[in-house]
Amino acid sequence: MHGERPAYTYREAMLNPTNPSNRAVAWEADVIQYFRANPSAQEFVSDRTSEMGQSLYLAKPIRIKDEQCLQCHDTYATAPPEVVRQYGRVNGFGWKMDETVGAQIVAVPLETARAGASNLVVLVGSVLTAVFLLMFAVVNVVVRVVVLRPIAHLAAAAEAISTGRPLAMDLAVKGSDEIAALCRAFDRMKTSIEKSLALLQRGG
Repeated sequence: MHGERPAYTYREAMLNPTNPSNRAVAWEADVIQYFRANPSAQEFVSDRTSEMGQSLYLAKPIRIKDEQCLQCHDTYATAPPEVVRQYGRVNGFGWKMDETVGAQIVAVPLETARAGASNLVVLVGSVLTAVFLLMFAVVNVVVRVVVLRPIAHLAAAAEAISTGRPLAMDLAVKGSDEIAALCRAFDRMKTSIEKSLALLQRGG
């Protein structure tokens, strides 16, 4: 993870570690004590001022849930000899089941976190803009096909009838919406007018 995100730091801070390099410093110890005081807590997020400036960190507790861990961390007498030879008889022993012994801590400079949040806002804004433009294009096409085109045909047909020009075919607009119903009503009206004109011509 550090190779992909060099600004991030990761620590497995312990109160009584096997490896002394993992021993918690003061602020890490406070985080571990928070988890000890709140056994149901699964994470803790906060910020702190370090020598590198303000940083944001996320911590998760390290709790002993597997009895196999105690094979190395119960007492030095029961620990594997190679562990005792490498780390000695003092560090990393006396752990208990369900005990919170440390915390996994990921930290990042606050400016980096803010930059990431800004990039996320830009990305979300770009996606929403693209979705809006796509929806606008789709709605525009639907309005043209479903509403404007039938109305244009209806207006042309009404203009033709009003000037005495015959229509070669019906509008024949399919659908169950109001525009389609209006076009079918117009077709019926056109048919009635044509029949009336034919009767008048025969009578004349």
